[in-house]
Amino acid sequence: GEGVFIAKLNVNPDAIFKITDDANLFIYPNPIQNIATLEYRLGKNQNVYIRLFDVSGRLIQAYANETQSEGLHKLTINLANLSSGVYILNFKTDDLQKSMELIKE
Repeated sequence: GEGVFIAKLNVNPDAIFKITDDANLFIYPNPIQNIATLEYRLGKNQNVYIRLFDVSGRLIQAYANETQSEGLHKLTINLANLSSGVYILNFKTDDLQKSMELIKE
């Protein structure tokens, strides 16, 4: 089924985190000062949707809504203009959907 997975990460901000094996998703650092990097590997060409929400579910930023090629991708996420707090990054492809909790310091 299509569920929502939230990973709560409160650890060393210099660490790199592998969120899940099946998605090949990494986001670092977390907690975030201003800039985070999302890395992900696609096993085939597919539609990718990446969106950032606040905890009330309001869309803050849409980063991707397009077909992307197989391989490694990097996305810079700039939270410099946002208040400290918790945000949810939603990553969706044709095959999978994951939500990750980002902490802005």
